[in-house]
Amino acid sequence: MTTQQETAPGVPDPEPLVSAVIYADHQLRITHRSGPNLAVVQLIGEIDVTNTTGVAAALARAWRGGELLDVDVARLSFVDVRGLGMLAGLCREGWVRLTTVPPHMRRLARLLDLEGQMLGSRPH
Repeated sequence: MTTQQETAPGVPDPEPLVSAVIYADHQLRITHRSGPNLAVVQLIGEIDVTNTTGVAAALARAWRGGELLDVDVARLSFVDVRGLGMLAGLCREGWVRLTTVPPHMRRLARLLDLEGQMLGSRPH
């Protein structure tokens, strides 16, 4: 169901969200949704040694500077040690925040002692 909102006369329509694919390979797609007060990147698929560098570069391009880049990893079905290390490093640098982290990533982060870097003080 789609609803339409009417705006009062003289009030500009809200700016629409813009969604774009900013990276794609044979195993991963990265989408970026942005609006006036929102910027979210979603990782969909798998990160491994073959695409870690490309993923890091795509996230750097999506970052607005000055604020955290929210990276939704709920649909990331696999990440190897190198990919997890890259994500932890970006979090440690202070410009990436992982959201909706699935249990398999939490478990791997805990095993590699990266949980504090990736998830901060959030509950397990």
